[in-house]
Amino acid sequence: MLHAIAAHAPARTGVTAESLLDRYLFACDELSGFLHAVSLMRPNGFADMKVTSVKKKLKDKSFAANVSREDIQEGFRLIEKAPEEHIQFLIDVFKAMRPE
Repeated sequence: MLHAIAAHAPARTGVTAESLLDRYLFACDELSGFLHAVSLMRPNGFADMKVTSVKKKLKDKSFAANVSREDIQEGFRLIEKAPEEHIQFLIDVFKAMRPE
C-alpha cells in the first residue's frame, strides 16, 4: 500500500508503479480529479456525463489547466486500457457513489 501511494507521484518520490495496485492508483488519481472538475461544470454532474464530453474537455488545455494530461495518458498506458474504457469506468464509479 505504501509503495502504491509513493508510486502515484513518481516525479516527487522517484518510486515507479510496479504492481497492479500501483498502476491503478496512478491511473485513477489525476483522471478522477479531472472528472470532478468536469462534473462541476455540468448541471447534472455525473448523471448524464459522456465519455465524448470528457475527451473534448481533455483537449482544452485551459480547462482544469493544473491537471496533467501527460499523467492521464500515462495512466491509460500503465493499466493497458483504452481511454474510453477507463473514463467510462470512473464515470460509473462516481455515479455509484452519488445518489440521484
